[in-house]
Amino acid sequence: MDITLDQIDELRARAGVSYEEACNYLRAAGGDLIEAILMAERDREKSDRLSGSEIADRSRDVLERVRRVVSEGTKKRLVVKQEDRKVAEIPLAAGVIGAVLAPKLAVIGAVAALVSKSVVEIEDTTDV
Repeated sequence: MDITLDQIDELRARAGVSYEEACNYLRAAGGDLIEAILMAERDREKSDRLSGSEIADRSRDVLERVRRVVSEGTKKRLVVKQEDRKVAEIPLAAGVIGAVLAPKLAVIGAVAALVSKSVVEIEDTTDV
């Protein structure tokens, strides 16, 4: 069983593996390039799949992050001031959700604030 550099290069190009992995696959396949490619593809498919517990763990992490962001967003307010008076004041979370749901309106609002020489601030309500 002779493994050539051409076989290694071909396996690397087709399967996207390192030199060491290519050598290992070729050894395991007895020098058969096609079998080595199939083995690499099967291993990649296995590693791409998430187990049920991994999905549940990731879902819990994402949910916890969302809760933290919403919690922080309710403690802060988006305040638009023109000169020294407040023109608008909304919870930061509502502003972010609004910008995500209606990005065109958010851009129009930002341009209007710039044109009217308004100041947009984020205030922490826990300090008040």
